[in-house]
Amino acid sequence: RPSQLAVEARVSRRPLSAGKVALEVSGALTNPTSEKQVVAAIELRLADDGGQTVERRLIRPADPMVAPGAVASFSTVALDVPEEATRVFLAIQPAPLGRF
Repeated sequence: RPSQLAVEARVSRRPLSAGKVALEVSGALTNPTSEKQVVAAIELRLADDGGQTVERRLIRPADPMVAPGAVASFSTVALDVPEEATRVFLAIQPAPLGRF
């Protein structure tokens, strides 16, 4: 089932030495529902101009539970980002369903 959390994010590129680039991503997850929501991770997908994935990274929230009406912040810095990465996509990874 898709996440019901709302995502807001800010992304900035910062040049590093030797032509490398760092990508700073920060944002917030807002729970507009009346039930707690669980987040296993936030997937950060870096893509080229054509939308093809060049790299994936996972952002693990400090607290995977987002209470009803609450806001949970997240941030990460991706170092040595591939040169062809020009687009950023975020997707919330739901918690596992459990053991069977």
